[in-house]
Amino acid sequence: MDPAQALWGSALWGSALWGSALLVLGIVLQCEALRAVSGKGLRDGLPKELLREVICTFQLCCCVREQALLGWEGALTPRLGLTLTFLLSLLHGLTARAVCNPSGSLERYLRGEEAAPQSCLRLCAQFLGAWLSRLAMPCYWLLGLSPLHGPQASHCPRSPLQVALLPGAGVELLCSLGMFCLLRHLPRLPPPFRVQTAALAITGLVWLGGSLTGAVFNPALAYALLFHCEGNTFPEYALVYWAGPVTGMLLSVLLCDTSVPILGRKTQKENIPAGSPKKTN
Repeated sequence: MDPAQALWGSALWGSALWGSALLVLGIVLQCEALRAVSGKGLRDGLPKELLREVICTFQLCCCVREQALLGWEGALTPRLGLTLTFLLSLLHGLTARAVCNPSGSLERYLRGEEAAPQSCLRLCAQFLGAWLSRLAMPCYWLLGLSPLHGPQASHCPRSPLQVALLPGAGVELLCSLGMFCLLRHLPRLPPPFRVQTAALAITGLVWLGGSLTGAVFNPALAYALLFHCEGNTFPEYALVYWAGPVTGMLLSVLLCDTSVPILGRKTQKENIPAGSPKKTN
């Protein structure tokens, strides 16, 4: 009998799911409290946005890593795994008000929505949140809320990469491309349907590519979730889970925009003859 099926009919399966749900709820409430405190204690501006990036990325990485633990231990059927993916994506979309994706920070820079220093700081904040999640999850698991929790939970038994490196990078590229193209057109939908649509899209991409690479398409999340797994080296993971999603984002910018603002500004500077007088108002 398949381990997931064996666990399905046992009391262990129920207690594992309830324990994980309780832990996820605790993490979200903790992060919501931190967001509330930082919202009142800091003025609107870049420092407040960066702190929000750290908190929201931390929440995302912790919650997805808890779901990954259920999958690694055989506590999830494919249908239940996709259901949890949708619910976690919906929960994150409703609570987190940040980018939480280094590819998204680079996209903001390419579209001219943010200057390079701000985008770099945002990217660093996202990886800081991912790194903090790697430190925090073993501590959460020591609480023993689930039979699957404990010191052994920190061990990732195998790499989710089930294909060669270049095809794996291609899968992550396509997932990232599809997601960023959707996000580009998401504002056209009525506000009540945007979060649900994004959650459905993420679930669909995980269904399509999850069996090949895990369908992470988020460099910070991949760092928190997979880079400690056995089976591949750091450069191999970086090629698939960093280079792939970033390339997909770049393609989405080229496909969805008639012009790229950052490239347009550089072209204008190059076309200004040396010694030309500057325009004044």
